[in-house]
Parts: sequence; C-alpha cells; structure tokens
Amino acid sequence: MGARQKDALVICLDVGPGMQHAPPGSDTPLEASLKIISMMLQRKIFSESKDEVAVVLFGTEETENDLAEDGQYQNIRVFQQLCCPSFILLERVNEIKPGPEETDFLNAIVVSLNVLHEHTQGKKIEYRRLVLFTNFDHQFSDDSLEGIISGFNADSQVQLNVISPEFENPFMSADDGDESDSNSCGEGPSNKKRRVDNNRKTLCAKPKTAQQRAGEKLICHILTEGVQGCAYSYDQAVVALTGFEKKSVRSAVWKCNLTVGEDLSVPCVAYVKTKKSALKQTWKKTYAKTGKAEDIEQQKYHVLQTDHNQEVDGATLGKGYKYGKDVVPFSKIDEEQMKYKTEGKCLAVLGFTEQKNILIQHLMDDQAHYVLPEKDDTAAQSALNAIIAALHNLNMAAVARYVYRKGTNPKLVALIPRIKGGKKCLVMVSLTFAEDVRNLEFPSLDSRKSDVPDESQLAAVDRLIDSMDLCQNESELYAPKEMLNPYFQWVYHNLNQRGLNPQAPMPPLDSRISSILAPNEGVMQRSETAVAEISKLFPLQKQETKKKLKGKDMWEEIDLTSNVKKENDDAKAAGDASTDAGISNLFRAPDITSVGSVTPVDDFIALLETKQENAKLILEQMQQRVFEFVIDSFGLSADKVIPCIRILREQAIQLKHTELFNSFMKQLKNMLLGEDLSYRKNHWENIVVANLSLIVGDDVNEQEAKDFLIVEESTVKNESATDDEADAMDLLDEL
Repeated sequence: MGARQKDALVICLDVGPGMQHAPPGSDTPLEASLKIISMMLQRKIFSESKDEVAVVLFGTEETENDLAEDGQYQNIRVFQQLCCPSFILLERVNEIKPGPEETDFLNAIVVSLNVLHEHTQGKKIEYRRLVLFTNFDHQFSDDSLEGIISGFNADSQVQLNVISPEFENPFMSADDGDESDSNSCGEGPSNKKRRVDNNRKTLCAKPKTAQQRAGEKLICHILTEGVQGCAYSYDQAVVALTGFEKKSVRSAVWKCNLTVGEDLSVPCVAYVKTKKSALKQTWKKTYAKTGKAEDIEQQKYHVLQTDHNQEVDGATLGKGYKYGKDVVPFSKIDEEQMKYKTEGKCLAVLGFTEQKNILIQHLMDDQAHYVLPEKDDTAAQSALNAIIAALHNLNMAAVARYVYRKGTNPKLVALIPRIKGGKKCLVMVSLTFAEDVRNLEFPSLDSRKSDVPDESQLAAVDRLIDSMDLCQNESELYAPKEMLNPYFQWVYHNLNQRGLNPQAPMPPLDSRISSILAPNEGVMQRSETAVAEISKLFPLQKQETKKKLKGKDMWEEIDLTSNVKKENDDAKAAGDASTDAGISNLFRAPDITSVGSVTPVDDFIALLETKQENAKLILEQMQQRVFEFVIDSFGLSADKVIPCIRILREQAIQLKHTELFNSFMKQLKNMLLGEDLSYRKNHWENIVVANLSLIVGDDVNEQEAKDFLIVEESTVKNESATDDEADAMDLLDEL
C-alpha cells in the first residue's frame, strides 16, 4: 500500500491590540491562542506526523508576505513557511510577541490562502486547511469577499477552521461532538475528549461588541457559501486538543493461501484488526542537539563482573547455562539446531469446532486480524464467502495452523466468521497450547456459612451495580476507543517539557492527565445511597492475624547458637503459660560438633564457647573450611572466605595461637597465587583490601607483616595441585 499523503496547515494568528486585553486573572485571547497552537504542534510532533505547518501573523509592526505591494496587505508577516512541526518551531511560537497594529482579518486570510496555493504546488497534499485565531475586535472590509470564497473553493480546496473566544457557532453545539468531527478533519473538538471538564472557561465571559458580532456573522456567511470547515470557541478547542495523539499507522497486508485439506486453496489477505499499543522508544536514540540518531557515538564493552570488570573480546563470548556447579556452553550452532523448522508462510485449517468451545481465556497474543479474500480475485471471493457463510450458519469456527514467514514458530489460531452490513470476513485470533494453560483451583466463596450473603445484602449489591452503570442514555462513559492512556500522555508531557526546557526539573502531574481516570461526578452522586447501604450491611472489622513465618523468617526465629537446655520438668514447674518463646520452644538446635559450611562463623563461635579446651582443633577446622571454600569458588561459598579469615584472626589473637594463624595464611597465599587462576587471585585481592595480614608475634615482626600483603612479580607457581584443584582448572580450561 502507498504511503499516506500529508496535509498542509496554515495557522493564521491575530497578534493585534484587540487580542491583548482580558479581565484580571484570565488569559488574554493571544495567550490562549498560543497555548492552543502549542497543543496542536505537540500533537503532531509526538504522532510523528508528516504534515506541513506554516504560521502567518497579522497585526505586526513589520510586513513580510508575497502580496505586500502598493500598500496592500500591510502588517501581515509570514512567520514560518510550510515545514514539518518540530521543537524548534514550537520554541519559536512560544516567543511570539504582541503586535501594535489593527489589521483586517480578511486580508490575513488572503495571504494565508496564497501560502497554501503557492507553496504546495507539486507536493502530494491530501488536505489543505487554514486555522484562524482572532476575536474579531478590529475593523474589516468585505469588498473582496467573493474572491476569498472562490479562493477556498479553487482546484485545491481549502478548509477553514475558526477559533475564537466564546464563538457562537450555529453549526455545532457544545454537546455535539460528532457533527464537528466530519468537518474539522481532526483538529476540532472531538467526542473522544469529553472527559475534560467542559465547564472550565479559558477566558472570563464578557459582552461582545458589535464589531465582534459582525465578524462572527461574516464567518458564518463564508461557511454557508460552500466553504468547508467549522468554528469553535477556545474551550471547545482545548477539549479537542487535550491529550497527545498516537502515530497513525496503516496495517500492512499479509498474503497467504487458506488451505482446507489437500485440494482447496483460497488466496487471501490478512490485516491487523486490533493490536496492543506500545510506546515507541525512538526518542531514546535521538541526539538532542541535532535530532538525528546517527550522531550518537556508541561504544560497547564486554567485561567480567566477577573479575573486577576485566574487559574481554565480544567475539569470544557464548551462551552458557548452569547445571549444578557446572556451566554448560550453548553455541549458536546448538541454538539453530534446536529451533523449530518451518518451510514458509502458512494458514492451514486443521479442523472445525463450535464457537462455544472457544472460550475467552483460550485467546492469546496481543493482536487480532481480519482475513479477507484477495482483491480482484472473484474465485477467491466466492470460495471464502461460502466458507464464512457455512461457518456462520452452523455457528462453527475453524482451527488453523498459522506461520507468519519462514523460520518463525507456528501458532494455533481460531478463524471466527463475522458478517456485518453485508460484509464477510474471518477474525483470526491466537489460541493457547496445552503448555500455556494453568488450571488454578480456588476455594468456594461460600465455603463458610458466615460468609454466605443474605437476600438483603445481595439486593444491596444489585442496587449498587445499577447505580454505577456506565451506560446512560445510550452513551458509554470510559469507552475504550475514546480513552487516552495516562502513561503515554505523561511521557509525552515530560518529553515536551524537557524538549523546551532541557535544564528545568520535571513538572508535576498535569490535572488534565489525572482527570482521564477520575471518577465521573454523576456516577458518584447516583451511587451515594447505594454505597451507604453497602457500608451498613457489610460492616468492616479489623481482624488481628498472627504473622505467618515463611522461609528465611522461620529459620531466623530458631536460635542455632544457643546451647542452653531446660528440662521439661522445670518448664512445667515454672507454670508460666503466657511465655511465648517462638519457634525455638518447639525446635531445639542439635549440638554443634564441627564447623559447617552453611553458617561457619556461627558454628565456629559456638564451638569456642562450649569447647574452649579444644580451641586448637576448632581453629584447624576453620582453616580447613576456608581451603574448601577457596577450591569451590563457583557457588555462594566464595563470599564466606573473608568473614571466616577475619573471625579466625580475631580468635587466634585472643586465644594466643598466632603461630597457627600465620602458618595458615602463608599456605593460603601459596594456594591463591601459586596457580594462574583468576578466581583465586580475586580472593587474594579481597584479603589485601580487608588488610588481613600476619599477626605480629614471636615469629613475625612488623615489617614482615607489612610485606606479607605485597606480591612480587617473581612469585613462582606452585606445581603441586590436589585432585580437587585439578578438576577446577580443567573446568575453567574447557570454558
């Protein structure tokens, strides 16, 4: 399908003296107009519109236009020629200043029409529009009115939209949004935006002058003489422009043959019916100074997090999955061999089922498609229409195998017939596989008699539902097609603020965004009585529940280091039934006989407290545990090395076993630096950072303890390795 043709829009803004007066506390007509223009540009920027926009100012001191000859069309300036909307244009519009001259708005319309006709020649323009902002507070002459009307209705027809404070529009009332949409071509008030407060006034109402009424009457005359367009008040325009539009995207056609069995093949096409809306991330890769993604310089590095961010070559990287303590490499070749092989695009019917068997919980994916016969193929149209009619008459649906293209995974889809307004199609929706279904069972709500509601409670809930019905008078509140996504709106709002004010902090939440999901006042008023009745029939009571201990919290309640034992007879004699010692009263930690691998520090302290006469043996057990942790450095035990050495050093000093600790540290140093294994050197670097050196004593002086943490380059590798060390080296070599 061809690319969408763009529109050409000329904004004609009155900046004269009449637009600069307003009651205290209200926006002037010029300020209100600039806000609306900014909203129009913002919507086009974030919807990535390719439309071109021009700005014409009248009432200015200077004159800049192609028709300014012989003193005509003075004080009219073409502020911006036709261009795509951007933040640069938005910044320029926000810098527009009031003008000192009173200018005929009809002359400004002539200059704007000239811009549209002259600067759109040779371009593929679908619609040409002129938007006039004025309060008609200046003198005008209608001598050239017929020529202006013919200019609108020339070969390239131009639509006219007028936005003025409190415009009395005879073609559209404030509540009639549908009629305006057909004439305003998207920029006028829309029925989709009525969630905004219509009672809020941009300007304080004041009596209109005879001059203003004459100007509005002239605009109405132009619109009744065959000129397409409409007129709106400022408040109606704000309602229409509140909220950013998403990018308009045409569905790409997907062509394939619908096959039924081996003999029937029908050429068909599929279009996206509905699809989950996602926020585009293109703005994340745009250089703010130039607006181009290619100006961003990217430098990628691959580092090892477990080796002090040591940089590695990306070409040497590969996937791996951990299986126990082993890492199983998984190359790209393995990945390709495991992929499901599909020969090409496919839409093959596997069978048929009743539509009632396709439940809503069986539907998957984030989109649905319309399946239609291929255009201009009468045979395909007859065949597919016959299939659709047969399925519709039998209330059946087809289950098919869907493959988007070669190499993609197949999907199971349902083809549901749909006939509406004489048009026939199949709606294609993805179905679940058996592995996607999770059968969850929940207890019944009326499992306890105390929870079963009585008739009065059920009737009260029915009245609450009726009072909060969102469909009133054949109109639906919060219609999905009309609701804006507040998250999208908030992101666009912040991007707009950051684009205009890069150094300013993020603004607070806009009330217009928060109002998108605000409760409707009418619904809340209707439901007040029902809510009060519910509160009376379903009283809320605070229920005290004891915290349930799970996992880690449960074991934290168990005192594993306590060796205090109380006999049951003593507990009975005490007779203190109110004492609650937690889970420790039910579970008693067994006597600790050695330093374990789960909580080595706690075990070590507990053993020294209870069996201090065997202190040397306990110290040796902790040393052996540290050696094991160093060898097995792939698991969580690697983080226990430093705490174990620290507590071992403290207790060696306290128990005066400095020689035992110093001998251990020398052996540990040889183990860590004697092999060219990076994970062991990490342990030594952690020891240096923790400053866990030798203990100064009879066998070690202060200088030796200081030099112990300094590693010389001439350190010789220790060639003797235990079987466990060899296994670890072999595993690293394979990786």
